[in-house]
Amino acid sequence: MRRRGVVRVISGAFLLVVGLVLAIAPAQAGSWISSPSGVSQGTATEIRGGEFPVSEKVVLEVADPSGYATLHVVQADAQGNISFEFQLDQSGEYLVKAWSSAGPIPGESPLAEAIVAALGAPVAQ
Repeated sequence: MRRRGVVRVISGAFLLVVGLVLAIAPAQAGSWISSPSGVSQGTATEIRGGEFPVSEKVVLEVADPSGYATLHVVQADAQGNISFEFQLDQSGEYLVKAWSSAGPIPGESPLAEAIVAALGAPVAQ
C-alpha cells in the first residue's frame, strides 16, 4: 500500500511540473514584434511588441542593411508590451530580433523577429 501512495505523490508532482511548464511556454511562444512600413531613411521608427513575460528584460538585436548588428535592452511593461525607437541611417532592410534577457544564444531561435524596410533618403524640396 505504501508504494502506491509514493507513486501517486511522484506522479502528482510530475504532472504539476509539466502543467507549470506548459502554462509558461505559450507566453514566450506567442511573443511578437512589428514596425511601420514605408519608413524613410534618415528618420526614426518605433518597434512595438507584445506577449513577452511581464516586466522582463528583452534584448533587441538590430542588424542594419550592411549586416552590422547592435543590441538594445528594453523592459516589458505590466501587460508584456515593449516599445523601442531607433534611427534608420541607411536604406534597405533592417532585421530586428527579440531575445530573452540572456541575449542571442547560438543555435537558439529568437522569441520574435521583424523586418523594417527603410526607403531611400527623402528628396529635399
